[in-house]
Amino acid sequence: MRKTSSALLVCLIMILSSGCNISHKTHLGQEPINGKIQFSISESYEKYDVPSTPQIILSLKTEKIYGCMNYQIANTSTIKNGTVDVRISGVIIPEICLTALGPATAETRLDLPNGNYKLILHSGNFSNSYNLSIADRSISIDQSTYSETQPLYRLYWRYPPNSFVYMCGTLLQDSTISTDFLDTLKSKIDLQEFVFPDSGKVPYPTASDGHYYDMPAKYFYYKSETDFDKIGNIMKDYKAKYLSNKTGYGISIVSWMNKSFYSWLL
Repeated sequence: MRKTSSALLVCLIMILSSGCNISHKTHLGQEPINGKIQFSISESYEKYDVPSTPQIILSLKTEKIYGCMNYQIANTSTIKNGTVDVRISGVIIPEICLTALGPATAETRLDLPNGNYKLILHSGNFSNSYNLSIADRSISIDQSTYSETQPLYRLYWRYPPNSFVYMCGTLLQDSTISTDFLDTLKSKIDLQEFVFPDSGKVPYPTASDGHYYDMPAKYFYYKSETDFDKIGNIMKDYKAKYLSNKTGYGISIVSWMNKSFYSWLL
């Protein structure tokens, strides 16, 4: 499963920095849900590192933090007559424990066209019902409140077709790189900047991170995939001409199709 493979990758990285160990349990098992379950219904990708069209994904996670980061929430989902029925049966205890703190999680793809739905999350001792609306630009969940489940956000913006996010982080003295490269990009490709509304969860990152200066993310429409594919060579040429003696910077561009260009990989 995607979550498990991602957790393994994260743990292997953490092992190299002495932050994560792998221990073995003697048996598989399952325990009841303890505490609130948080959920989201938003656009994402079934494989984080493969270009593809975004899919509507139901994500679940426990509010409780466990000693193993790869605990999974056992669940089944069915879609029938305008109802999305999600049955949650417990937390799966895996045979192999990735001993880093984290919630139990689950992800399920929902093949839902635009429309209005009834979303029901239930277990042996509760049944919580929400109104779910899916439109071209957004996914929204009503204001119902329960003690057992909670949406992380009530409004999720979808990826606009033919769009990408631009992010740049630098040293403080090199912050002009962020605007200079963007000006270079605009001079070579026809781009139209746009902004998301102030409310709701944006599908893209909102800023780069880990630098002394991290510019707020900027969002653009492009005309064709051919245009987008030119960005890699433009970034590579700019890096060779202007950044060969620079350190501490990172430029990244990721499209709605999960296609990406990163300066540190060119």
